[in-house]
Amino acid sequence: MNKRPRRFHRLIVCHGLLLLMHAAHASGLETLTAEPPKAQRAQSVQLWNAEAVDRLYVDREGQSLWLEAGQPRPAVASLVRVLDGLNTHGLNPDDYHLNALQEYINHPHGDSLSPEQQTQLERQATDAFLTLATHMATGRVHPAVRKPRQIPLDALPQLTRLLVDAVAMDQVAAPLTPHPADPAIYSGLQAALIRWERASNLRPLPMGPSLRPGDRNERIEALRDCLTAWENLAAAEQPPAQAPPDDPQYFDEALTQRVADFQRQMGLDHDAVVGPQTIAALNTSQAARLDQLRANLERQRWPAPSDSGGLIRVNLPDFTLSAIRDGQEVWRTRVIVGRQYRPTPLLSGSIDTIVFNPTWEVPRRLVKEDLLPKILADPGFLEREGMTLYQRTATGRIPVDPAILTQNASAEDPVADLGIRQAAGARNALGRIKFLFPNNEQVYLHDTPSKQLFERTRRMFSSGCIRVETPLTLARVLMEAQPDWTQERMEQIIMDGKTRSVRIKPVPIQFVYWTAWPDTESGVLHFREDIYQSDQPLARALEQTPWN
Repeated sequence: MNKRPRRFHRLIVCHGLLLLMHAAHASGLETLTAEPPKAQRAQSVQLWNAEAVDRLYVDREGQSLWLEAGQPRPAVASLVRVLDGLNTHGLNPDDYHLNALQEYINHPHGDSLSPEQQTQLERQATDAFLTLATHMATGRVHPAVRKPRQIPLDALPQLTRLLVDAVAMDQVAAPLTPHPADPAIYSGLQAALIRWERASNLRPLPMGPSLRPGDRNERIEALRDCLTAWENLAAAEQPPAQAPPDDPQYFDEALTQRVADFQRQMGLDHDAVVGPQTIAALNTSQAARLDQLRANLERQRWPAPSDSGGLIRVNLPDFTLSAIRDGQEVWRTRVIVGRQYRPTPLLSGSIDTIVFNPTWEVPRRLVKEDLLPKILADPGFLEREGMTLYQRTATGRIPVDPAILTQNASAEDPVADLGIRQAAGARNALGRIKFLFPNNEQVYLHDTPSKQLFERTRRMFSSGCIRVETPLTLARVLMEAQPDWTQERMEQIIMDGKTRSVRIKPVPIQFVYWTAWPDTESGVLHFREDIYQSDQPLARALEQTPWN
């Protein structure tokens, strides 16, 4: 896996906050009480990170951060302003104590807060800052476990310095700003979220037979209304009004273009036929689209490798692989991803090895679930596919007769100590080239002999690995720093037929699951099918707090 500096460290550097010594502030800070804060917790105060907050004030010997002469410091109002805008990030401000903090700053001027109120303000403001700084820097929901992310105590010292400096200089907003994987996409999603939240009277297209160019049908008038509503919500700016058609119920040329544009924005076949998939996309509920937008804002906040020196990004729902440099896509190709029952996991790392003419050690699970039934039904299957059955022994691998599979068919695990290896060649499932990056899932990128599958729109055919349509071009992109590796040289190695592994300068790679984004040029919103049914669970996880 690629090593990258701590996100919190980058956060401090990005905002240019000075690391001031604790003693520089001590003389201007009040002391809440001689007791440790844990002993004076106000009843019913619910925090994200109570342990971290307690530790912070114990380390500070109870010195106040947010109060001066019994009144909230200006930084409290700054924090409230940040919290008040969290809806535009797809987050609920009340999850970060907005209402309580607003009450404190609206307290009558000149009246000091009570000791209990002071303690509550300190704890809630500190909890809000620490938690939101973490959520903006690394995401609110951990992508693997789908639970709210809390502060690791080993990050507390850096976060404490960040907090102390931000409050002292009243620069609270800066460290609470997200650092998305793609800032342009993030801001576009924010704008789209506002539009979709304000939308009203969205009417579905009535169900019925498919509608085609040249048709005349009363449902076509409703189709026009649906497209107009979509175009107004998808566009970054108000689109020009459509000229009234001569016949609203006729599927004319202008409507054909509008339907094809919509289908492109949905990742569908853009044949202008309004069939089941297009109708389903048009009729997706407002609530479901809001879930998608909030889920994708969260995914943008998840840590991403730097693209300054080049990055390979695979967007699973879009079935594409992109080469990114300095925030710009420089090349793209189509890919095939894992089936719905064998989904490709979200991974990141660095591609460090290219293998030409690879062999394939078939994973045990695939031997048992996929190949065994074929072998039992067709004794010539292994030979025809260039595969060898072997037995694992203490001294190594021993080729065995495939007939042993028939003998073992009734056993609980008929392939317990058996394996299958496919020789390099035209029929090899990995094609002529594969790309390796260290990960715990045994997932890699590779060529495929089944090129015809790239013509499909929904490309979920693998068992988790990524099949690449143009692997030689990808190899050239990865070996850009090694100009002696020309395409002709690689093609010659492939023609020689011998397996050869080549170490390359590591190139970061990240698998993402982006089902919504604005077009980089037009700003028009695109959605993709939620192929692994992840959007709604993530949106629900974003609503969770430690107390609900």
